[in-house]
Amino acid sequence: MSEYEIKPPPRPNDKRPKGKRGQGSDAPESAGRHALSAFVHTVLRPLAILAVLFGGIAVLAGTPHIGWNYECRGRAKPGGGCESYRYCEYYGIQGRRVVFPETGETCGLVKFVGVDWGALWPERDAGPVQVIEPETMRPTSSLGLGD
Repeated sequence: MSEYEIKPPPRPNDKRPKGKRGQGSDAPESAGRHALSAFVHTVLRPLAILAVLFGGIAVLAGTPHIGWNYECRGRAKPGGGCESYRYCEYYGIQGRRVVFPETGETCGLVKFVGVDWGALWPERDAGPVQVIEPETMRPTSSLGLGD
């Protein structure tokens, strides 16, 4: 027995990186983490960038509204349209908005109307809202009770 020495066969080199618990990198937990990371980078990151982009446009330029109704000031042009507009009504993301254009300004089919921050965050206990009509420039109560 002394003539022969018995040794175990050599093990092949395992070059895979080891995880937390000594498992190979192809463990199910690692595959799930890679799939989640790929989803975040390919789907959620572009959606977040688009949301920030649209939010910035809404704050700076306003939200898109579609023209619905208008009233002419003075005579109407032949073939439709007005020389000047008294008001323009638009419907959009923030609901119905009435715009009073300057003299000579037109009512477009699509208009970016600024964000109405007061409608988004109304003040508490502010009392009845005073509306000033552009024709008479007299304040009227929003409750319809008059002065």
